[in-house]
Amino acid sequence: MSWLDALARCGDMGAVPFVPKTPEDFQMMKSVRLALGDSYCLWLAASDLAEEGVLRWWDGRVVTGLAAWDWLNGEEMHNNAEGADCLCWRSQDANNNGLYMAGCGNPGHPMICYKED
Repeated sequence: MSWLDALARCGDMGAVPFVPKTPEDFQMMKSVRLALGDSYCLWLAASDLAEEGVLRWWDGRVVTGLAAWDWLNGEEMHNNAEGADCLCWRSQDANNNGLYMAGCGNPGHPMICYKED
């Protein structure tokens, strides 16, 4: 599903998109991502749709702390292609995976949702 469809699906389930906040959260997300297999993208709940070059979580907070993550093939946020506004974690193989800016309309990608307490 597209990035916007994934956000809406979370709401339809009475849930919110998952936002990693701790090293354990990042590790859990990486485990989910790797379980999907190679060449698959897991949507993360962040984009620069509101302001090009400023990556924000779905709730509007600016994304910080990405230094702990690796960008796929050395891609950096500010080098994303035109129309590539939504963040995903992509894997080309077990040794080559990381953050990737993709077109928000790209279909077929899941997003982790959770229900708040």
